[in-house]
Amino acid sequence: MPTFEQNPNLETYLRNDDQLFKVLLAVYRGNQVGLMSSLLMHDVNQPLVAIRLNAELLIHRLHQEGASDLTQKIAKNILTISDGAIDLLARLRGFLSFKKDVIKRIDLGVLLEDIGAIAMIECQANQIQLQFNIAPNLIMVGDTDQLRMAVSAILSNAVDALRGAQGPRNIFVQLEGDGQLIRLRICDSGAGLSASDNGHLYEMLYTTKSGHFGLGLWLCKSILDNHQATVTASNAEGSGACFMLTFPRCLD
Repeated sequence: MPTFEQNPNLETYLRNDDQLFKVLLAVYRGNQVGLMSSLLMHDVNQPLVAIRLNAELLIHRLHQEGASDLTQKIAKNILTISDGAIDLLARLRGFLSFKKDVIKRIDLGVLLEDIGAIAMIECQANQIQLQFNIAPNLIMVGDTDQLRMAVSAILSNAVDALRGAQGPRNIFVQLEGDGQLIRLRICDSGAGLSASDNGHLYEMLYTTKSGHFGLGLWLCKSILDNHQATVTASNAEGSGACFMLTFPRCLD
């Protein structure tokens, strides 16, 4: 029976085969999550629409009856919150749907606000302060869903780094123009990057977190490469990690 010493190619084959299995398993689970999420969003959206319609009727009735300003304000808040929840579900549905690549002009600031609205839910649940500093009118050309996935992966890593952490839990996101480039910085106040992370962050299946497949940053870099963009990572001053994403800017 051949051994690894007798046939070193066998060891490489088995290792690659195991990696392929892990990738396929991650894709399968991702598909199942997408399917279940779509069904759940459909079920959740219906009562939200009903709440919105009732809120509209209530606002109209309160206005007719001359209700107090406070009562009318509460009813309007219900309408605003339900609108926000319905809009959030629509964004999630678009993110989870499988579509052909659509290359178009993208306002990165608007895209970042959409990503932040979803990330804010997770941050609030983990007592994480998420701050944005977004310059307006920073346009590039690319696929919206792919770029959303890439930026979400970086932001998700920052949230994971702070989940359950002691001390301040802060994430700072800055978007600014620099001539023909657009720079996006995502920094957290976590433990930062270890020496063993250097050179491996963007490798497929490399992860330091239990229960993760190590596809997020690899996929992020692949997407950015396809958009002629770059990503670098370093330790922030004091503590935490900082990722810098650089995109080509559309000035036309």
